[in-house]
Amino acid sequence: MRPSSLVTTQTCSTLSHPDQPFILVLKKGEELMEGILHCAMALGIKGATLTGLGALKNVFLAYYHFDIHQYQTKLFEDNHELISLNGNIGLIDQKPFLHIHAAMGKPDYSVIGGHIMSA
Repeated sequence: MRPSSLVTTQTCSTLSHPDQPFILVLKKGEELMEGILHCAMALGIKGATLTGLGALKNVFLAYYHFDIHQYQTKLFEDNHELISLNGNIGLIDQKPFLHIHAAMGKPDYSVIGGHIMSA
């Protein structure tokens, strides 16, 4: 499916068909999770899949330790190329909730990834 519209956090509430695929463009410095949640709430989105690419800075990633059922978090402060972002929007207590994973490239061509806690 081709996206029907290109929107920003300022224009997402004007989207006429939020049930169709669209592209949310975040400006440099906008917080990833806040931007997505803002548009999800403005459009009344109760469920969706997410994909993305671009660049991120000051990213808190988490690794889930299955044996102890806890997340370990780490801050990655530098600029990183967002190679892959996959996730979903669901509802918890009738409010949108994000579950997003990312793979990010570093200048030395190594890749880091995990569950995005904030970015």
